Amino acid sequence: MLFFALLAATGGLGSVPATFATVVVIFEAMGLIVAIKARQTLLDAQVNAAGALKTAMT
Repeated sequence: MLFFALLAATGGLGSVPATFATVVVIFEAMGLIVAIKARQTLLDAQVNAAGALKTAMT
C-alpha cells in the first residue's frame, strides 16, 4: 500500500511523465488483478466440472 501511496504522490507532482507513469502502473495493476481472478474462476470451474462428472458417472 505504501507503494501506491507514494505513486499517487509522485503523480501529483504535475509533470507529464510522472503522471503518465502513474496511470500506466495503475492500469497494469488493475489488469493483473482481473487476470488473476479470471484464472482462478476458470480453475474453480474446471474443478467443479470434474467433480460433477465423477459424481454423474458413479
